[in-house]
Amino acid sequence: MRTTAITLLLMFAATAMSAQTEQTDTVKIVNNADRVTVTQTGSDTKVQIIHNNDSGSFSVYEYAVSETPQATPAKFDSDRLIMELPFTKNRPQSQTDSTSTTLPAWNKRVITGLKNAYWGWTFNYHGKAGIENSFEVGVAEVIAIELQPWRNGPKFDIGAGFGMRRYIAGKDMIFNKVGDKLIAMPVDEDSHLDHSRWDVYTFHVPLMITQNLYKSFGISAGAIVNFNTYGEVSSQWEKDGVRFKETIKGLQQRLLTVDIIGIIGFTGWIGAYVRWSPMNVMQPYYGPNFKSWSIGATVNF
Repeated sequence: MRTTAITLLLMFAATAMSAQTEQTDTVKIVNNADRVTVTQTGSDTKVQIIHNNDSGSFSVYEYAVSETPQATPAKFDSDRLIMELPFTKNRPQSQTDSTSTTLPAWNKRVITGLKNAYWGWTFNYHGKAGIENSFEVGVAEVIAIELQPWRNGPKFDIGAGFGMRRYIAGKDMIFNKVGDKLIAMPVDEDSHLDHSRWDVYTFHVPLMITQNLYKSFGISAGAIVNFNTYGEVSSQWEKDGVRFKETIKGLQQRLLTVDIIGIIGFTGWIGAYVRWSPMNVMQPYYGPNFKSWSIGATVNF
């Protein structure tokens, strides 16, 4: 009987410790226990020990503990922990467990990073007088959310990135402001122009659809919403042996423009793109009125 009582007490103490209640566990050693009763009701457990004293009387020991239900750990979709970086293969494989209630891996949202880094050459048209072709550079999707609803189907993604496009004044032309209007005008005959360039800095919000055609070879198309937050003109010229530098800020560029883009190549690796910019970058009456298109290379589209 003594062995039985001690064993039951040890088991009860272990149960009380696993319940993680705030009450301190108590251990009572009872020799020659006559009867041990363990009663459990819901989350309450009660132990009663009856002991026959040497004097012929009985002692009763009772111990009760109430288990506090543990909070169930918060569940979240594993796709929120998945982030694809360039040239990595960390997208989970499709799940085959028929008892799983979660969506297969190819159907989950994936967070991507550093996607669609691009460099290209721009060609201006329709009112580009005094402006030469130049380049653009940026990362269209620094971070994005990608969704593929169907196996082997297209991928839809929306992201956020940044970029810069440069416009260069034509030969013997310089960008200058007349009042609030930016214009390209000839330099003085006795001045030697080093450069005159106009840079527009943009935050991108691309909306893209990508489809693999054969293995990793595929196409992508969509629209890029541009928030043109900052513009600056930098000019440098020399006159009578003196070098001059001028910076013009506070340009009245359009805050919002939209481009159309198409890409072909190896998805997740490298491709070639064509981008059309049908909207004038400057507000009406505040600068040159022209449109542009560009071609270039993109990485990890």
